[in-house]
Amino acid sequence: MKRKIIELGQECYWNGNVVQYFAKEDNEYTATVSIQENYSVTLKLDTQGKIVWGECDCSCTDRPYCKHVQAVFCAVRGAS
Repeated sequence: MKRKIIELGQECYWNGNVVQYFAKEDNEYTATVSIQENYSVTLKLDTQGKIVWGECDCSCTDRPYCKHVQAVFCAVRGAS
């Protein structure tokens, strides 16, 4: 993941833009990140807590991981 994306995602998390997230089974999480719009994010972690994959419905070109996915990752790690 690009360093700038990590920084932007951390900033989104610290600013409280992850407005809700839900833990599903098998280390999978769904969340809403609200900046100027609401973005739906799904995140899957492996058993060591690393990102296996992430999806977001934003239009960012930084695929596969955008700042919204990173923000949810920060929320999940902050809550554990």
